[in-house]
Amino acid sequence: MENRDACGMFRSSEYMLVVVMDATDHGALGVEFNGAWLTSIAGLLSQEAPSADDVVSAMREAHGGLDVRRYLHERACYAALLLDGEGNATTLTCGDCRVGLQLASGRVLWVSRPHTYSESGVFRYGDQRPVSRHIVTRTLRARRGFESPEMSRLKIEGDAQWIVATDGYWANVASAEQSRDDDASHAIIAPHAGVELDTDCANYILKDYVRDTSPTDVSLMRYVAP
Repeated sequence: MENRDACGMFRSSEYMLVVVMDATDHGALGVEFNGAWLTSIAGLLSQEAPSADDVVSAMREAHGGLDVRRYLHERACYAALLLDGEGNATTLTCGDCRVGLQLASGRVLWVSRPHTYSESGVFRYGDQRPVSRHIVTRTLRARRGFESPEMSRLKIEGDAQWIVATDGYWANVASAEQSRDDDASHAIIAPHAGVELDTDCANYILKDYVRDTSPTDVSLMRYVAP
């Protein structure tokens, strides 16, 4: 089974933006689709800390540059976390990827909701929820106009450990019921810590605006923050 998940990390001394993507199996170029969008975003940001609206604008512009004919059938869900140096956090989500806070007890408090039928109120009976959880109501598509992600702003006091995850992680691994049919990808963002990757393909894009690294360094498996 192909790993269709991806992660983009964009950072400077002023901010960090982490984006986790999960491409569907509707098309055959999901991995490439993820990489094209994330790489374009990297080229539109800079060392200066962006506002949440700036990030959405970069996402929209990167979407507009996608090759519609090549990525006609591709769809992807994503979740993004924007952190600044003052304890401000913004989540931006589209589809069933989510952002969470890991508590001292180890439990994860999910601070964003998935865009699925099970969360839409369409299905009200318990026996329908397991099926409807897998039906997403919002996705990123090249052939459609860009739909702004759902945005939520939080203020966190003290150090916090964040998790940005695909549904394969938050719905399966977190509940000890991992499905063999879905990748369980997540990024852990901890203060004063390096970034460690455990992936089986070139699906990680890093852009460090301080070190001026290339956004195409997708083979990098471990990056230690300065």
